[in-house]
Amino acid sequence: MEPSERREPADYGTADPVAYQRYLQGLGSLWYSDEPDHRKSSTGFFLEALQLDPGFARSRAALGMAHLTMYEEQSDPGSLQSALSHCSAAAETQADLAAAQLCLGRAYRLLGSQESALAHLERARYLDPSDTGIPEELGRALESMGRTAEAERVYKDAVGGKPEYWRPHSMLGTFYFYQARFEDAERELNTSKTISRTPAATETPRAVRSATRTRSRKRRYFATR
Repeated sequence: MEPSERREPADYGTADPVAYQRYLQGLGSLWYSDEPDHRKSSTGFFLEALQLDPGFARSRAALGMAHLTMYEEQSDPGSLQSALSHCSAAAETQADLAAAQLCLGRAYRLLGSQESALAHLERARYLDPSDTGIPEELGRALESMGRTAEAERVYKDAVGGKPEYWRPHSMLGTFYFYQARFEDAERELNTSKTISRTPAATETPRAVRSATRTRSRKRRYFATR
């Protein structure tokens, strides 16, 4: 294979095209399905990528995120410990990888170690300011610490950075909802809904369905007020 053909896999931290394809298959199973079995199968793809390229830090971080997702769905302590192990290994392999720092931040947040979570999430945001998953986790950590004004600023900055993207509006609307700021919540959630229905809006089907369910629950709440 010519070097030019390997450029895309190399951008993701591997020179092995098969490892790269397994990594993409893992992402597909993890993010493009609501089926728990698909989440579990994603770990197999990530592990196969790591067998082909043990230094593929991005696949290791994705493996950690898969375990975190399974932990949130199933409350299995073993998944959380596995996640922390894989997230740590990814960061040790490539300390400047935002995905690894995000993985660690999410893991520590779920462990209740909010200060550690905050440190890794701030690092992740510095490394990749464009990743909207980072302010979502950062805001949650700040909320858990009672630092709601800072959390709001994080969500607002995310909206300001990508005003035409539905997800930051959904994050901010959700924050307002749980702060009992219902008019602000309804405004942001309606904006998110409008944007997500446009042809230009792109996101994984799983994320879209999750946001839609969240907005539906809140609309039912507003309807009773």
